Amino acid sequence: MASIVLSILFAIEIIKIVGVVTYDIKCPHKSHWQFRAIKSKCENEPFYHCLYDKNTKNLTEKCTKPDDIPSGYRAVLSGNLDAEKCSDTYFAPFIYWSNDSVECPYLKSVCAEEGQVILDNGSEEEDVKCFCDYRQGYEYIFKPKHDCYCSPTDEDCTCYRKRCKEEGSILTSDYICLTKDQIVPDMKCEITNKSGSNVNEDHTIKANEGLFPDTNIDKYHLKTSFIVLGIILIGVSALIISCIRYCMNMERTRGTNEQELLWESVKSLSKFQDLSKKLEMNSLLVLKGRTGTGKNTIATCLKKTCRSKPCQIKRLTDQELSGIEYLLTNMKETKLIILAEHISPEFRSLLKPHNPSDIICDLDDDNFYDTKDKENILTFHRRKNNIPSEDEWEQCQTNQNSTEVYMKTSLEADLCKEKTLKGFPWMCATLCKDHINLGIRYFRQPPVDLVSDLDNLKIKGEHDNRSAIKYCLLVSVLLSNDDELTVDNILDKSFEKAMTDIYPKKKTFYHGKC
Repeated sequence: MASIVLSILFAIEIIKIVGVVTYDIKCPHKSHWQFRAIKSKCENEPFYHCLYDKNTKNLTEKCTKPDDIPSGYRAVLSGNLDAEKCSDTYFAPFIYWSNDSVECPYLKSVCAEEGQVILDNGSEEEDVKCFCDYRQGYEYIFKPKHDCYCSPTDEDCTCYRKRCKEEGSILTSDYICLTKDQIVPDMKCEITNKSGSNVNEDHTIKANEGLFPDTNIDKYHLKTSFIVLGIILIGVSALIISCIRYCMNMERTRGTNEQELLWESVKSLSKFQDLSKKLEMNSLLVLKGRTGTGKNTIATCLKKTCRSKPCQIKRLTDQELSGIEYLLTNMKETKLIILAEHISPEFRSLLKPHNPSDIICDLDDDNFYDTKDKENILTFHRRKNNIPSEDEWEQCQTNQNSTEVYMKTSLEADLCKEKTLKGFPWMCATLCKDHINLGIRYFRQPPVDLVSDLDNLKIKGEHDNRSAIKYCLLVSVLLSNDDELTVDNILDKSFEKAMTDIYPKKKTFYHGKC
């Protein structure tokens, strides 16, 4: 009977474990956010958020304006945007945008390689600290910055087993070989964990003296059941832990490699060093550019170069002009990078004391990214999305009839010459992510000059009747794209409505003349 009960309990526990591991609600990958933003009817992609909702206790999609999240916190929803401390396994060492991640930016290290032991579990703003277990004869391959511990985020904490040459000597907490007579109590590295207990102490776990001392259960069958249960649980737990650890390591490695590649790509830009010097000299920099020109990415990388003072990044909107004015007048102890899509006269007047020509950088300028910069940007997004170049494809190809997508050398050269409606980095990102099969056709949207001409034609139509008719006819043709394109259809269905909506004061001019 006891064996049956134990089997049932074991089955229930396994179902719980498997259920927790396999049923995992996740936010979409960042590459799908544009699609999800459209589905959620967001104004634009940066407004899309997928965050933990404290009210529903679940992940929720929401369209809202992104905001700064302080270091040590993650973005959550509690009616509106809110913040709570990072969970035990993540940390945030800097301020970041609320739409960057559902969790804090970085996963804490596990310090689980050979010889490694966790000394300090870190905090919401710091990674864990490890040390090589000298008690088992392990020492660092590369000496860490601090004598007594190693920071996995900043340095290599790999350990190796060191053998003391002198007979009778042992490895001490200072990682030197000494005999027992030479060891002194106050060694340089008196390693203790956060609770204050010394990790050198020998902790012994006493065995339980008996779970059922006063029962008449068949001890032989009970013991056998426990052994079988223990073996199964250990096997299942080991398998689950191995899978989780593998997935965590893969995700951490992928994220780290991607960040390193992005940093190297931005750092190699022809204008990056000049921007860094301007920020260092003036403590203020304005990055102006249309959507997708790389303002936020460049600003984030510039922030990493700030050493003398902390650095803030602010996105300029008309509603926040007063807030920017306050920051400009109170920035003695900080550096400031402002991101703007255009420079209004009011904002330019605020910048006059700082000499605007020295601090404004126009990313819309055709010469900001040179050909080499564009090649590097395109290469970064191609590799990020696992798209081989033509040379790489030919080297690895064994079956010439393969349908694997790759980027031709001629296409790369053509893309780098194209003028784009949105910023070149954004166009490269979306091309490699979702539209690689369209090739150059995806880049050839209405050129910037044509859009400017259409805007000028609309404005001219306010006082010139011929220009008004031209502009409204263009609008009417676009609105009639599903109908048979005839003069009667255009005049009857769209032209009059376009004139009424765009130029209501001209109703008496065109009514009945066409």
